[in-house]
Amino acid sequence: MSYVSLLERSLATHYVPHSDLTKSYYERLLLDVRRHLPPGVEDDVEEIAEQVLSIVCSAASGTSSSAATLSDQQQSLERLLDTRLSREVRDHFLQYGKLITDYVADDKVAANGTCGLLTSSSGALGVQDLNFAGPSSSDTDSDGSSDTLRSDAEERRKVELLTGGASSSAAERKERRKKRKALMKDDQNLMQYAFAEGGGIADTVEEAEAWGASATLAAGRGASGELNDDEYDEDDALAARAVEMPRIPFEEVACNAQFLKDAVRRLFPAHDADTCNRLAQRVLNFLSEKEEDDFTLETQLTTCLGGYEDEAVMDWIGDAVQSRWSVVYGLRYAQCTTQKERHVVMDGMRQHALDDPRVEHLYQSITGKEVDPLNMEQLKQHREFAAAGGNEEAVSTLASAAPRQHVLRRVNLQACAFQDERAPHLHVRATVPQGTQRLTYETHDEILLPPSSSCSASDPLIPVATSFPGWAVPAFPGVVELNAMQSKVYDCAFHSDENMLVSAPTGAGKTNVAMMAMLRAIAAARNTATGVIDGHSLKMVYVAPMKALVQEVVRTFSTRLEPLGLTVAELSGDMAMTQQQMAATQLIVATPEKWDVVTRKSVELGVASLLKLLIIDEVHLLHNERGPVVEAIVARTMLQQQLRGEGGIRLIGLSATLPNYTDVAAFLQVNRQRGLFVFDNSYRPIPLVQAYCAIKKVKGMAQSAVMNLVAYDKVLHAVQAEEQVMIFVHSRGETEHTARCLQKRVAEERRGYYFVRPDGDSHKALLEASSGAGGAVLRRSLQKFLPDGFGIHHAGLSRDERNTVERLFADRHIKVLVCTSTLAWGVNLPANHVIIKGTRVSTAPGAVGAAERVGRAADVRASRSRRLWRDRGQGHYHHFPG
Repeated sequence: MSYVSLLERSLATHYVPHSDLTKSYYERLLLDVRRHLPPGVEDDVEEIAEQVLSIVCSAASGTSSSAATLSDQQQSLERLLDTRLSREVRDHFLQYGKLITDYVADDKVAANGTCGLLTSSSGALGVQDLNFAGPSSSDTDSDGSSDTLRSDAEERRKVELLTGGASSSAAERKERRKKRKALMKDDQNLMQYAFAEGGGIADTVEEAEAWGASATLAAGRGASGELNDDEYDEDDALAARAVEMPRIPFEEVACNAQFLKDAVRRLFPAHDADTCNRLAQRVLNFLSEKEEDDFTLETQLTTCLGGYEDEAVMDWIGDAVQSRWSVVYGLRYAQCTTQKERHVVMDGMRQHALDDPRVEHLYQSITGKEVDPLNMEQLKQHREFAAAGGNEEAVSTLASAAPRQHVLRRVNLQACAFQDERAPHLHVRATVPQGTQRLTYETHDEILLPPSSSCSASDPLIPVATSFPGWAVPAFPGVVELNAMQSKVYDCAFHSDENMLVSAPTGAGKTNVAMMAMLRAIAAARNTATGVIDGHSLKMVYVAPMKALVQEVVRTFSTRLEPLGLTVAELSGDMAMTQQQMAATQLIVATPEKWDVVTRKSVELGVASLLKLLIIDEVHLLHNERGPVVEAIVARTMLQQQLRGEGGIRLIGLSATLPNYTDVAAFLQVNRQRGLFVFDNSYRPIPLVQAYCAIKKVKGMAQSAVMNLVAYDKVLHAVQAEEQVMIFVHSRGETEHTARCLQKRVAEERRGYYFVRPDGDSHKALLEASSGAGGAVLRRSLQKFLPDGFGIHHAGLSRDERNTVERLFADRHIKVLVCTSTLAWGVNLPANHVIIKGTRVSTAPGAVGAAERVGRAADVRASRSRRLWRDRGQGHYHHFPG
């Protein structure tokens, strides 16, 4: 690769100011662009600023300033920034085209051949060391032809000097030879340092390339150590760079003699053991053929395994071909039983390394030694002499006299590597189920995952009327029998005092699990003779993460426990309770922070001393920034349970998505055999169709605008089928921005009748709510959104505003609800469609929240879920664990 291409790749990517003056102007431009961007696109400021520069600089270089031209420029800026701009703001942006003088558009760079190096008006260059740039503005005459020719000639001369081109001067050849020697010496020192520090193994692709370049330079030396210009060839350098670390490590194969058989069984789980053994032996025979090249070997393996239509098989074949000798010699080494047999295998690898550079590289990475043919022949004679009955002392003397390489310490870098939990897709290979479809559009790519299969009804369902006592049946209004998940946990929840951890999909019915645990505690406080419940000694606490969920739980259990004469109260940031109110309440629904304050005062005084049952909903928040609060609550509860002895406190953990359930079960002191229940997506009441959309770049449009366009198409498709949509975003400001963009587009296309029927019941209810007729005074943005069938929901709204929006959405008056994660954690507001907008900012713990949001679509009225994935450039699909 020439220096020209390297400069093109590294310097022509983004605009870089080349003077302090233009740098200050560019910083001001970044601030102005950020000020006018919508919420949620902070990562794209530089990219959008460069597109703004392209528009304003092309306007500054033009000669026309008519009203039509200015209008076109304003429309381009508005489409790019996805917002309306006033005339003053437009003129302010156009001024940057005159102030930033060292920006060159891509088309001009390609035309001038300057490889992306930009020059300022003063002629300052971005790279001074190479003296390699295009013509400056001050030296170019009217047509620019003479200076361009001189510049091209200068570039060719510099490139020839650096890359070894022809030269007519003997002095120049000598100078070039000195520079090459210095470069070779630097590479040699770097290589020695890498082997000393890393145990002779190239850790990265860049180190492997550096090793290949160093080996090629060393091969070009003559007997005297001088570099021979005629022997050095760029093709040899490319061939040396082709040697890379095997994808299947030698250590992985050398410790498993059944490696090939296990790999074939994983690829073909339907085959029996004999068939897999025969296939593994045929694969090994093909891999061991030294005369076959990689292309022929890949063809043979594909024919043998039949992987023409199986992507997993083809990927494994590619890895096996690239790591063929690592697999062959690893299996031979694994089958050895004595040290002598292992020496024979390594000697065979060393002999093979003399003819194959890949085997040589493999041998060096394993042993840390260079391949020395003379030393190898000498040691071979020593071993033959010893096998024939020679003097072992003489053999050891001769072996010690042989020149030895320093055995370098090898380090297992993979074992030391930190598994970055924020990017699990870098370490986990994603597989899609059968029936997955991929659709390509102008604005995005879309992958449709089929719904998961439902669980088989093998176990009988528990009837409510006969399985619960008569006084407990009213706590299950409208429920004839428990579903499959609830039936499995019935015995543990209602007939024992075991601590429990239940991990089940959203909508599977965990509320009834909590209800059964409450009925167990109520039965202990109930007088069987009189049927009276001792409310003063009965204290139950339900910990929910969000205020919206707390209010939902209070409404649900107030209705269900009212026939038993029990009181339910809320303890959150919106509602406080006095000590007397707590004493008169049997079920306290609190946020983690509020209950932490109550238990922190004393574990043996007040309400906390009477606690019988503690239910923690969404217990996977242990991995959240609020996790320490939940841990403190559990630790104090455990301490109180130890102090009580027999009459302890029962802990119930509920979670919709929990990948590390065993760790959480151990933390809650749950018996894994009796109290741990984990259910997969087959227990979801409604099958879920998931669509992953990867947003593409559209020239002249901000990615936020493209994302809103795709979201509008999905929303319109849903409301045309008279279905509701929930759109989850990542900030409070983005809720209003997204709702405003959707509302504006609906008005432009005149499709409002799909969202609200004029003079219908929903339209009247929305008008009454927006006017404050229901008693709640709403903010101005809600008053504008509600009449058109749109709503927003986040923690910044007042309690009355949140209740109003939730009620209108539950009554199906609001068709589109744009909200933050406040509605993701268990709030019973299901929708037919769920859109997660902009999941690029999500982390591995945030994947749990994403699954919660998708789960909002799991209801009898809901059947589909969509995820909108946002990424730079072409779409890239990422895997969310859990």
